[in-house]
Amino acid sequence: ASSAKLDIPDASPLFTRTAPTDAGGAHAFLVYYQSIGATHIANLYIQDSWGINYNAAIKFYAHQMGIVVQSFAYKGVQDLESAIEALAQSQIRHVFAIMNDWIPVFRTAYRYGIVGHPDYCWFGADEKKWTGDDFQLRRSTDAYLAKALHGVGVMILYYEPYPPLERALQEMSENISLQQEFIAVQANPSLFDNYTFPNYDPTG
Repeated sequence: ASSAKLDIPDASPLFTRTAPTDAGGAHAFLVYYQSIGATHIANLYIQDSWGINYNAAIKFYAHQMGIVVQSFAYKGVQDLESAIEALAQSQIRHVFAIMNDWIPVFRTAYRYGIVGHPDYCWFGADEKKWTGDDFQLRRSTDAYLAKALHGVGVMILYYEPYPPLERALQEMSENISLQQEFIAVQANPSLFDNYTFPNYDPTG
């Protein structure tokens, strides 16, 4: 749902969203890189719809800001090694990573000495789990991952809350009649047979 591709009116005329797009994230990262004087960045990304479109947004804003982007795509664990090896050989120190599973990526990058190293600056796209209260690593098996994560950044876009939307979401989460009305007008209401509307917390 965060793909900027969905913003094209002809492609999704009825689509709306309440969260920033990947293009917004790409722009924010490029503004940061520009602010620290970075001229070259590496974009390591999973080659799926999310990663491909995010990479395109990064290249778009980088071009506007005069920053050179070198992209390294991988489809899965089977070709991750070659992507990380190419990234290491590029000697680019600023790395933006778009990953659907960060552990194999960081395991491989750590072996190549390009993450958890003071000469490298990594950011993970949408890796909110790293900052969560429940995020844990096992001392017995994951000590190297803790070292790999040391100094790695996460940028999370923040939009000012819109009070009417906050109230509507709160009401939807508490009002069973509203939930039933919503389900009844769907093209395929059976999709909600086992769905439970989550409690809405406006504080996030």
